Amino acid sequence: MIAALQRHRTFLVAVLAVTVVAFIGSSAVGWGSYSYGSRASAIATVGSEQISREQFTRYYGELRELYGGMLDQPLNEAQDRELQNNVLSSMIQEALLVAYAREIGLRVADEEISKLIVENPNFQINGVFDKKLYLDYLSNMRLEIKSYETGLERRLLVSKLDAALRLPATQSEKETVAATQYGVDRVTYQIINAPTAIPISRQEALAYYEANRLQFMGEPNYDVSFIKILTADQNANDEDALAYYNRAKSEFIGEDGEVRPYDEVKTEALNGEKRARARREALSAKIAWRDGQITPSVAKGAEFRNDLLPIEAMQTLENAQSLEIAGPFEIAEGFAIAKIDARRAAEPLPFDKARSAVEEEIKRQKIAEYLQTESEKRLQNFKGQTTGFVSRADYDKIKGLSEDEAETFLERIFNSATLEGAIELGRKAVVYRVLEQKLFEPAKLTEIDGGLSEEALRLKAEQIRRSLLEALQSRYEIIVYQR
Repeated sequence: MIAALQRHRTFLVAVLAVTVVAFIGSSAVGWGSYSYGSRASAIATVGSEQISREQFTRYYGELRELYGGMLDQPLNEAQDRELQNNVLSSMIQEALLVAYAREIGLRVADEEISKLIVENPNFQINGVFDKKLYLDYLSNMRLEIKSYETGLERRLLVSKLDAALRLPATQSEKETVAATQYGVDRVTYQIINAPTAIPISRQEALAYYEANRLQFMGEPNYDVSFIKILTADQNANDEDALAYYNRAKSEFIGEDGEVRPYDEVKTEALNGEKRARARREALSAKIAWRDGQITPSVAKGAEFRNDLLPIEAMQTLENAQSLEIAGPFEIAEGFAIAKIDARRAAEPLPFDKARSAVEEEIKRQKIAEYLQTESEKRLQNFKGQTTGFVSRADYDKIKGLSEDEAETFLERIFNSATLEGAIELGRKAVVYRVLEQKLFEPAKLTEIDGGLSEEALRLKAEQIRRSLLEALQSRYEIIVYQR
């Protein structure tokens, strides 16, 4: 591996020269302009590496569903476009690294890929690889074996390249980290509290609302057709429960790794059989609905978060390319199939519904204005509490602030380029002046050398990867095809 890198040392010298000067930095890369073209199966190519449209669609879809669930609402157009760009940028970065790894002779053996699969706990039962679990996972993710294992091979290549480029931290680099992370300051500070009562009249709130109506939007809403199939409506007896137990024993493994006796799990097995029947009935109902044989129920004006369907189901419906029947979705009572009939964009809330949010926003602005004005006044001449020498970790030594407030206060002081200022902390502000500074205690370097080395290595690795990616942009042609 190292020999392969040495054969390309001329190219690497230019890359690593940057890291000698400044090895601490961001890992983001600005890609500049792309060449554009059109290809059905690929969304981009990087040198000879192809980024498949299917791969992009899968990663983008997974993240869109994840972020939509975190936000509890669909991504808007701007967020969606940003997500697409970030996914593509990430995949281009990987392709650049893979292309270079292949060029310098790094390889991944089939045995390495197999080892990664069989040692994955998600594919094991009682610590032993289970092929059925592996194939079921691929089936659920709609992945071909070759596609999944190619992805593993690419990730292993990148890992090998990262390992080959991992350079030890020098003493001066460790001291740089120590200066930024273990410096100490002696500070004097004074806390300013905002007024507790800030009256807001209806007239004032209404005037603000009228001028800023678009700040107070309701949620998008939908007309949703649906059919629910309830577990409780399914007929199943003890014989059915025993049959379910015998074909699904992996669901009844106890903490000792052994299958629990049927008598202990009889009720669970009966419920399992009923849920299985409910799911089959939901699949049949989906076909019957599509063929016009049954009529669904309709909920008009349902918000994205509703009592009808879980958020994951609404996200799936929102992501659908057309107004199609989707599901079955698992719900508390059984299963549901559903379809969005109409989407309505969010609109401003009426004043009476928005009033509390309006008043909170006015209060927030008044508090910020008060704290800024008071801070500017007191910075002219203030007498505050004075600390001994404190590091950014000494939040317990800042009196008058909560632990979280003190942590934020110190973090901002140590990240500031000025020796005095004001830091806003919600309903309070802290004016401060740095009286003395020490970069770090040289005597402590030996004591914290392990942590320093690890942090310096991490930061150095980030900058090496950034520098390498910037250099590889001009080494390989990047073509992005129209999406």
